Amino acid sequence: MQVKATAVTATATVSLFKPLRLNFAQVCMYCGVRWCESPRCVEMHNDAIWIVCADCDGFGTLVGCRNCMHGVVESDRAGLAEQNGRTLPDRMPDDDGYQVSTTAPAQSVNLAQLRDAIHGLTYGEVALAICASDMPTERPRGVTEDPSVYIVQGLARLGMDALKRQHAENMRLVDVKYHGADKQTRRTASAAHFDLWGGRRRFNRAHDLADQYWHALA
Repeated sequence: MQVKATAVTATATVSLFKPLRLNFAQVCMYCGVRWCESPRCVEMHNDAIWIVCADCDGFGTLVGCRNCMHGVVESDRAGLAEQNGRTLPDRMPDDDGYQVSTTAPAQSVNLAQLRDAIHGLTYGEVALAICASDMPTERPRGVTEDPSVYIVQGLARLGMDALKRQHAENMRLVDVKYHGADKQTRRTASAAHFDLWGGRRRFNRAHDLADQYWHALA
């Protein structure tokens, strides 16, 4: 059996976050300075009002939208409780993991568009996207798999911002796992690291497929 897909149906519930002020390269969205700690920029970010992008209904880069930040846009007006028939908070939740969901109908997303979105992922992000997909932890005998199908599915499920947060947490745990202050700290971080991946077997399985995908690009 070969895993095939020509389109992915994005879930009707899309998790959206208030974007981080510092992007994955730690560059401030307001002043463009790396590692910015300006009180003014912090205040602007705290006071910012974010709403669901009307052009893509919150699906963002998954449908190739170039007018928003992963499904949301900053608004200069407060009190937007209704938008396209959806009830939304005045402000998106902060970037500490709280989520808000739209009730937009499920959309069929062209696989080619999703593949465009995965080209910018790092190796670690590819592996985490695979882990978040419906990839079976145990590989059925005789199955030929296309890793990109799992990458696309995982990215559609998590969203780009959540994937990058998960990758940052993964790197933090790896650092503590090997360089923690004492043995107990390192052991705790090691356990948390594999928990993040759903266990050691799923960790290994996701990396096997990530290797397969990465080598195919070479």
